[in-house]
Parts: sequence; C-alpha cells; structure tokens
Amino acid sequence: MNVKKFILPSTLLILLISALIYTNINYLYMPYQYSKSEVVPLDWTEFEGPLLLEICHDGFDGECVYSRDKEDIEFIIDSLRELEYVTKSRGEFRELEYSTEDLTDVGMGYYFDNQYNVIIRQLETTKDGYDLGYWVYSFDFYTFSDYVNGPGGSYYYYELPDEVREFVYKAGNDFTPHDELFGE
Repeated sequence: MNVKKFILPSTLLILLISALIYTNINYLYMPYQYSKSEVVPLDWTEFEGPLLLEICHDGFDGECVYSRDKEDIEFIIDSLRELEYVTKSRGEFRELEYSTEDLTDVGMGYYFDNQYNVIIRQLETTKDGYDLGYWVYSFDFYTFSDYVNGPGGSYYYYELPDEVREFVYKAGNDFTPHDELFGE
C-alpha cells in the first residue's frame, strides 16, 4: 500500500475540517447558510463574534438591554433578510399610510418616547469584563409606524414584521440590563 497517495488528501481533509470548525466558532453564520439581501446588505464575514444584541428605549429606565444569545441575533437578522423594500422614494413613502396615530399635533417628545433602537455590535472582552465594540448593523423604529428606514438613513423603507416588534417590546423584561452585563 502506497502511503504517499493518502498524504495530500488527508492533509486537505484536515485543513477543511479545521476551517469549518474555526468558522463555526468565530462567525454567526457559515458561508453556505447566509446570503445578502436588500435590507441586510452585509457579507457573512461581517458577523464575526462575539456579537451582542442591544436594544434601547426610554422606557428601559434610560438604559439599554442586551442579549448575547446567538438565537436572538439570528432571529433579528434572518427576519430582516427575508424582507424587501416597500418603497425607495421618500415621496412614495409619504403617500403610504405609515402611522397608526394622528401626528399633526404631536411634539418631538412623542417621537423619542416611542422610538426603539436595535443594534447588533461586537462585544469586546477586556481585562475588567466586557466593553461595547463597533456597530455591525442597526435600525430604529417607532411604535406608531409600520415602516422602518433602510440602513444608513436612506429613503428606502421596509415593513417591520409584527413578530420582530413583539420580540423587541419584550426585550425590556427578557434581556440583561446594562449594569448586570458591564458591572457598572
């Protein structure tokens, strides 16, 4: 039996298995599990872990709440990846019935009280614990609006699914408070 015939295939197999293990440990998605979309135009390599889901709202006692759970982050990203833009025009957006409220007499305070910020960011490990890393993806939405602005504040709008809204609304009770995660 010629051992030299098995050296190259064995080496390639070991390298392939090592690459798969490394990717599975360090990234949210494997390359074959993820594809870009209109609403989430990021490559799978941009979801390098560890990742943190941060949700901010004035009703959370002025603090944000956090989840390090991979399933929570995947739920948000996967839900948004399935969406398409309703419109790519601010004029068309104004023609949509985008609000469940009469906003003609409402001051700016109403807007801020009803805004949720959803941020996916890297979680950096420090010698003292954790620190917030750079933003990977984010979106903001208002409780009274069915639609969300596209990434980067563009005039592209998509409709946020009800299950994502409910998930975000429950985050105040289900996620980790700032003090608990960062020890401040």
